[in-house]
Amino acid sequence: ITDIQMPGISGLELMKAVLEIYPDTVAIGITGYGDIKVAVDFMKLGGIDFLEKPLRKGTLLLAVDSAAEKFRLKQELRRVNEELRQKNIALQEEIRARLESDERNKKLFETHSAVMLVIDPNTGEIVNANAAACAYYGYTKEEITGLEITDINILSEKEVFQEMERARSQKENFFRFQHRLASRQIRDVEVISVPMKEQGKRLLYSTVRDVSRRIRTEKALK
Repeated sequence: ITDIQMPGISGLELMKAVLEIYPDTVAIGITGYGDIKVAVDFMKLGGIDFLEKPLRKGTLLLAVDSAAEKFRLKQELRRVNEELRQKNIALQEEIRARLESDERNKKLFETHSAVMLVIDPNTGEIVNANAAACAYYGYTKEEITGLEITDINILSEKEVFQEMERARSQKENFFRFQHRLASRQIRDVEVISVPMKEQGKRLLYSTVRDVSRRIRTEKALK
């Protein structure tokens, strides 16, 4: 809880500094000046309430209760996101281990319920896709393997190749993108990409999870 007008540093500057260290912080602003622009700026930064002096105890308590609930929700979303990320990594490692250990287990790729793509990071070509991926994106196997990942990922071509390079070099393997379906619908997805060698080529095995509903919930929370 911070006053807006303070000597040495304003409430807006204070909140910026705090959020850099503790990004889950929720803030309530207090002011004796009914400045709409300041209130808007405060809320844009992530403030959840803006109260005018003189304060009433009941009003302040309601604001604190609301802030505590939002903080709890932010913590819960962070926990769920991390759990999903760890599950995705474990799944991808399991698949990689099975593919490398036994050629016959490539059937796992084809029949797995998770959406999976195999991408050539040098060209962006989608060289393979399992049945779940074909169903999710709305393409046949022949159609989707005739596409490049830039036909699906709505980032610019330069940005897509930059992200693939990060995955190929193992600097990062967890990504959030927006993907375009055959129906032209745009979906929010989380992608785990693991580099693997196959027939002398270094490819990216990517597991795709649709998180559109969760993203809408996060936006509604904000």
